[in-house]
Amino acid sequence: MNEHTGLDDILDRAAATIRTTVLASQQNLTELRRRLEESRAAALTSPDRQDLWLADEILPFLQAQSLLIEGAGIAFAPGAFEGPPAVLDWWRRNSAGEIRYVHYDFNPRSIAYYDYPAHPWFRAAHDGPAITGPFIDAGGVNVNIVTLAGPVRTASGVHVVGCDMSLAALESTFVRSIGATRPALVLVSAGRRVLAANTAAYSVGARAPEPTRRTVPVFDDLDEIHPDWCVYAIGT
Repeated sequence: MNEHTGLDDILDRAAATIRTTVLASQQNLTELRRRLEESRAAALTSPDRQDLWLADEILPFLQAQSLLIEGAGIAFAPGAFEGPPAVLDWWRRNSAGEIRYVHYDFNPRSIAYYDYPAHPWFRAAHDGPAITGPFIDAGGVNVNIVTLAGPVRTASGVHVVGCDMSLAALESTFVRSIGATRPALVLVSAGRRVLAANTAAYSVGARAPEPTRRTVPVFDDLDEIHPDWCVYAIGT
């Protein structure tokens, strides 16, 4: 087996590992979205918020994926309920590993105002399951994340169920799958933004150089989500 064949095998293994990891969480979210769309509350134009309260669903999901998922919940369509124009039920793991409900500030005059309907993760998920990021989750515990989210289409509007994936955990999974290869390997999103690497030369969010060899896409057209993620080697 020549050097290029060995590298190709490593690239394929890394891409397959990341795909399997992400799609496992996606499958859980898809099932939750399906149950919500088939619920009694989904047929109501003015549902009771309690009918769409997800604590019993989200907490076990977070506990089961404690190393990968930092937070999860549902962002409701503006005006879905009588009263507050914005409602976001989100739970997050804090620095001590405890899962807590997140209280966001929806006052437009506040410096901490969180206008979630304007955020890319909420807008992108209206058309179907999507991954956005990387970015720093300043509303949580200041960790690097990507957000995986999808629509819940109901009579009261299109809501979004999603979760925040820790890029530190994703990078750990990536590095374990490939080891200390030479040349170094990177996992990148659109625009060659680094999501993970087995070298300290490229941090999350940095722009990786153009690939000089084969690139391997992480997802394919049969996947419900297909962001432009790929794996490739840096240098010679």
